[in-house]
This record gives sequence, C-alpha cells and structure tokens, in this order.
Amino acid sequence: MQIVKTIKIGKSSSNDFVINNDIVSRQHAILTVYDTGEVTIKDLNSTNGTFVDGKRITDTEPLKSGQVVRLGGQSQGVILDWQKLITTKPKNYRPTDAIEVKKIGKELDNDIRLPNPDVSRRHALLCKKQNGSISIVDCDSTNGTFVNGFPISGEKVLRSGDKVLIAHKYPLEWEKVFHQKPNPSPIWKWVAGIAATIALVVGLWYLIPKPEPEPDKELPASEIYAMYKKTVVMIYEQSGYRVTINNRPLSYYLSDLEALNYCSIDGDGDVSPGAMFSTGTGFFISSDGKIMTNRHVIGPTKSEQEKEAEQIKDAIQNYLLDLARRYRAVEQKKEANYIVGWAENVDVNYDILWIGIGMNDTHVTARTIEDLKREFVSCSVLKTSQDDALDVAIIQTHDKRTPDVVTHVVDLNDIARESDMELGDKVYTIGFPKGFTLGTTDVGLEANNQSGEITQERGEYTYGHNITIHQGASGSPVFDCHGRFAGIIVSGYLGISQGYNQAVQPQKAADFTK
Repeated sequence: MQIVKTIKIGKSSSNDFVINNDIVSRQHAILTVYDTGEVTIKDLNSTNGTFVDGKRITDTEPLKSGQVVRLGGQSQGVILDWQKLITTKPKNYRPTDAIEVKKIGKELDNDIRLPNPDVSRRHALLCKKQNGSISIVDCDSTNGTFVNGFPISGEKVLRSGDKVLIAHKYPLEWEKVFHQKPNPSPIWKWVAGIAATIALVVGLWYLIPKPEPEPDKELPASEIYAMYKKTVVMIYEQSGYRVTINNRPLSYYLSDLEALNYCSIDGDGDVSPGAMFSTGTGFFISSDGKIMTNRHVIGPTKSEQEKEAEQIKDAIQNYLLDLARRYRAVEQKKEANYIVGWAENVDVNYDILWIGIGMNDTHVTARTIEDLKREFVSCSVLKTSQDDALDVAIIQTHDKRTPDVVTHVVDLNDIARESDMELGDKVYTIGFPKGFTLGTTDVGLEANNQSGEITQERGEYTYGHNITIHQGASGSPVFDCHGRFAGIIVSGYLGISQGYNQAVQPQKAADFTK
C-alpha cells in the first residue's frame, strides 16, 4: 500500500488546506490517501482535538464514507468536508489515461470558452480516455459543474444522454466535442480537387432518397416509473385560520374557546374548529431540495383566503354577540359589554402550521401528528404563483438538500414538445391519490402509477386528460411516452366524474421557476 497524497490541515498558511478559525491549531491534522482507496486522518497534537463521529481520536484513524470529522471540539468545532477535500483536483489536473483534453472556462486560452461572470477562469476539463470513454472534471470551480442536476466533485465518467450544466446554467453538448472532423488541408493545390468533390457529393445528395429521421424511443410505463419513483414525494400540510382579538388568541379572553383559536371551512362550506390537514404530491426539480407541486396543495389563493377569513370572522363575531345577549339576559351587562368589544376586534389570518414530505418507498409508523413530523422531512414554502390561472408552487427542504436516494430530478429544461402532446397521445403520472389510504402498503409508502391520454387542448395554462385521479394526486408530475416532463396534475371535477381532468402545461410550469 503506497501513499498517493497527503493533505495537511490547520490555521497556518503553510498547510495544504487552511482553516482560519481560532479553535483550529496551526498544524492541526493530516489526511492521507493510499493507492488502495483507503483514507486516514491523524491528529497532530492539536490543542482542541480531532473528532470522528463524535469520538476524539488519539492516533491515526481510518475514515469511511459518511463519517463526520470535526476539528476542535464537539459544540463549536469546525466540520471538515474531507470527502470533497480528497477528490478536489488542482486547476491543471489531467487524468493519467486521458488522450485528449478540452479546457472549459471563461478565459481566452480555453478550448470551450463561456465568457460569463459566473463561470470560473478554468472551470472544468472534458477528457477523452484511452478506452474511448469521456469524463468531465470540475476544477474546483466557484459555481460548480452539474451532471443530471447533481453537482460533481472531481472527475465524473459520462454516459450517453447525460446532461451537463456549467455553473448550473449553461448546457455543454459534450457528446459532440470529440466527434468533430478535422478541417480540410489549407494547401492551395488541393482546393480545386476538394471543391469538385464537394460539388459531386452535393449533387448526389439531392438524387439519393433520404431515410426518415428515427423517432424518439418510446418508454414503457415500468421504465418511466423506475426512473422517477424516488423523485415523487407525498406532501403533508397542517394549516388553519388563526383567530385573534387584539393580536391575542381567542382563548386568552374565553378559555373554553381554545378549539376556535384555529378554524377551517369544511366541505359543506361551514366553519369548523381546529386546524385542517391535507395531503398532495410533489416532485424534486433540483439537487438543492426544491420540490414543485400545485399551489392549492400549499393553501388557498389569496382571494380565497380573504373570502374564507371573512366568513370565519363573521361566524366568530356572531357567536360572541349571541354570547353577549345571553349575559345581558341574566343582568351581567358589564361582561356583555366586554364581549361586544371583543367581537369588534376579531381578526382572522391564514397560517401554514407545518409542511413536510414523505419519501416514496419508506415506512410510515406514525400514529400522531408529532410522530409524523419526525418521520417526514420538514419543508418551507419557497414560491407560490400569484396568477390565479397558474396552479403551481415550489417548496424546499429545510436543509436545502435533495436526498441521496433521488437518482433523477425532473429536468424542466427537457420538456415534452408540442408534437408529443397531441390529442390521443399517451401520458403517465406518478403520485399519491387518496394520500395515506392508497399510499400505505405492506412494503411502505408507495406511489401509484397511472396512465391515460390527452383529451383536450384547453389553452394557455392547462390541457385535458383522462388519467384517473383523486384527492392527493394534485401536484403529481405528468410524463409523455418518452419520459419527458409533460405537466402537473391539477384537478378533476370534484369526484363527480372521472375522465375529464386537467394538467398544467409543461412550459408554464418550467417558466415559473425562472
């Protein structure tokens, strides 16, 4: 076993990796990488110690993927991203088995120049290997190199169809880079011969029948499901209309009305005490935990909120005024006057109390809301459409991370074309209709795969389809027969009749993220 490289870590500028923090010693620790792939860390008699998974090390300690290294104490120490550190390549790095390398960046000396401010001077390298494979190397760029929506660290071997973005913004057509034919010889004596050859080829081109272009490959439903089943999540939301008097809960004035601190509007349009709970579907669209869904999964529109809040306010005020009349009837006028004053100052506002996601193919054992909050991943609302005609919203995980089990995010830069969305064309969706009722199985939380056809070209925002849907399916992604994003399930007709449902147009959903 031989040493490939060592990385000295500490506060001193003489280290390979400098951490400017007083809790870190001048010469704190050293990472060693071996040709077998093994990695070790050794504490260099630092003042505040080196910890691996919470345990202070006293000698050389082997490291395994996922272990947490902290320098200088448990509570205030600095977490060392050692896996990124050992895979980071220097600016002039070149894989040893590369036979051709193309430099990518914004400087003039790059082979592929992207003169954009968010592209690094030497951003990445595209390498052709001796075995014919092609890899891309991120040169420790500021804004990263992304493959299929995920940032890479160091070198990544590419496969046909992989989508590469420089700085998460600029597409790289990498499959064309090493297939360009050399320019014709500039020697003047060959010019006449080449021109004649070109003329002959052009003439023959018009005479030879051309084959029809091969259509895109259609994918079976099972393949589309396998590709995106981990991408889809169940959304669970707890919300309600908060009732206050002079910015204090209603129960502050009347303790027996605690159930009315939060209210909702039930299916019959009546005011109900307590918060409301709902489920829906969403899908990951980026590597930083962003999830797209319907706006109505997150909550009512602003106009709906105002209307429902006013309805609840009227109901609470009428209750209080009726209570005041009862106090007057028994000669308790002072108390009655207090209650009338409270009724005049009632205020009602919509609140999202909690929102989280359940990952597909996971077990849910929760019996209470508090247990569910521990099993689901907490999220925040990032963006909701202000256009009543566009039922789209984006939430994001609190840690701004897409779980590692998600191998594909829905690529909103590769959406279904108009030619793939004609009447009668097949469409598929993956989601959680009926929420926990259909989603909970013996093997865990499982999304349902549904299929149907496009039935109506409704217009600018939505189109019609006949996929069977139920409450909980809202926010499910729709895919065309090639596996491309084709919209979002948005609504049916209140369960009155199936087969006449709607989906958000894919381009409208994609534009919403920009």
